[in-house]
Amino acid sequence: RESLTFVPFICGDGTTLKPLVIFKAQRWNPELAISGKGYTDNDIALKMLMDFNRQTKDKNDRPRLLVIDGHGSHCSRPFVQYARENRIYIATYAPHTTHEMQGLDKVHFALFKRYYAEELARLLRDTDTRVTKSNFLEIIAPVYEKTFTLEHNKQAWKVTGLIPPNRTVITPDRMAPSSETSTHLEAPPQLESPYRAII
Repeated sequence: RESLTFVPFICGDGTTLKPLVIFKAQRWNPELAISGKGYTDNDIALKMLMDFNRQTKDKNDRPRLLVIDGHGSHCSRPFVQYARENRIYIATYAPHTTHEMQGLDKVHFALFKRYYAEELARLLRDTDTRVTKSNFLEIIAPVYEKTFTLEHNKQAWKVTGLIPPNRTVITPDRMAPSSETSTHLEAPPQLESPYRAII
């Protein structure tokens, strides 16, 4: 198994942009995002922003808003400078709020996981196909289309109160810190061994 990163984009009008998929690899491929670990970095984030600019500029040439998490690669000097030069306003979610504020978390990701599991089960049953780097994009294409629909995309903006603006959607109790569930700690019994438990 290897890590990869899947970055979908939904627009305020309910449409989608071409998603970014980052594969773990050492060789550069101009058609795919490649990283040594399978995660984003400053270079990939900047290329993602350039692609966002190209795709959204085709829709309209007005200033645009990009709402993203606060990953360090989204705050690098080249990223911010490119955004400023191309009239892209960046809004980041506050730390520890994406579970309620990010529409993809609220609507899409659970659906995506369910549809992906169904597609894998179907492939194994009907064709005995296994997932590899070479067929992954082909396998997730129908899953992506079922998940990122106009209806789901609009719902994601609505349930987070961003489009249409609705400050009452995210209530204070949904942002409250996690409550403690453990009241005391029990140490393990003394072990008859040269090793000891460190608490």
